[in-house]
Amino acid sequence: MNQCETDDSIEGEFIRSWDQIEQFFDMVLEPGPWKDQVLQFISQLRQAGYDRKLRAGQSLFKLVVSRSRCHGLRPDQPSVCFWLHDGVIDMQETNHLTESTLSPLVEAALARLLTHPID
Repeated sequence: MNQCETDDSIEGEFIRSWDQIEQFFDMVLEPGPWKDQVLQFISQLRQAGYDRKLRAGQSLFKLVVSRSRCHGLRPDQPSVCFWLHDGVIDMQETNHLTESTLSPLVEAALARLLTHPID
């Protein structure tokens, strides 16, 4: 068994990654409206079922979702990155989101990501 293979289901691994991301942002963000918006955004993603289909990770204050089974991404693995800053969320695709909601733009980017195989 290699380092990212476990007896757990892939879905279970993905769900645990989202649990850890929620805990991370809950701990590192200062209390206030921005923290509430970020946690609400993560909650919306989870309610839409992305926590069962994508791995969640972070790099500084970036929420990164991918189809990677293992923690950490190789340069060739696709992902969608949400940079959380100054009351806005920027997606790596250089689309600037002025609202922290699960908008059609966000859903389209995640739908494209879901077309990639889990590797």
